[in-house]
Amino acid sequence: ALHSPLPPVLICPEYAPGQDRRKMVEQKLPVMKFMWNTWDAVRSGELLEEEMPWRNESEQVDRFFTRVMYEGGKMAMDDCEDVIDNCDGDKSAKECCENSAKVFTKAGLCLKIYPGPHEKRQ
Repeated sequence: ALHSPLPPVLICPEYAPGQDRRKMVEQKLPVMKFMWNTWDAVRSGELLEEEMPWRNESEQVDRFFTRVMYEGGKMAMDDCEDVIDNCDGDKSAKECCENSAKVFTKAGLCLKIYPGPHEKRQ
């Protein structure tokens, strides 16, 4: 018999982090206080990665600040358990979200939920 794993499911909920979520992120990543405008411009498509304010710095600095900005943006997103009530019949939100990740796509920030065995995926 042919065994083919199911592909991951992408769910792209509305993303509008309030001031409380942004403040929580700033407590963990203080530099995000200065990056929200850039993050909002990237998300809306008004700013491309090659147009970042720190683009004239070294490649390492550019990658670092871009990564920090994306991670901060993902941290401000609702957690999977806040978006999913249940799945696959009777699985709880926690079970459904065990193999999930926040990812940035052309559609914006999404939850990528992997079916199958419980293994850590990036």
